[in-house]
Amino acid sequence: MTSPRTPSQSDYRNLLRVNAEELIRHGGAPSIGAGVLGAEALELLYRRASNPNFAADGLKLLHELQTHQVELDLLHEQLQANEHELTKALDYYHALY
Repeated sequence: MTSPRTPSQSDYRNLLRVNAEELIRHGGAPSIGAGVLGAEALELLYRRASNPNFAADGLKLLHELQTHQVELDLLHEQLQANEHELTKALDYYHALY
């Protein structure tokens, strides 16, 4: 019998990226952080999109920013779920002892 392999950090990041891109593709991305871009990022995107030679580059950058935002939102959801479970476990052990 083989024991289940614990995913490495890079495996987890790759899985997170795939999940984020899939959510973006299907329009089901969570909106915890509201995805607000900073002024510098918006300025860079505007400059890139204004120049026909770099419009595709600007779109790629926007996609990358959206993907990172979704990844962060997914991580935030997971942290909240973990915190909830830990709080329940703590309450259980407080009641037990």
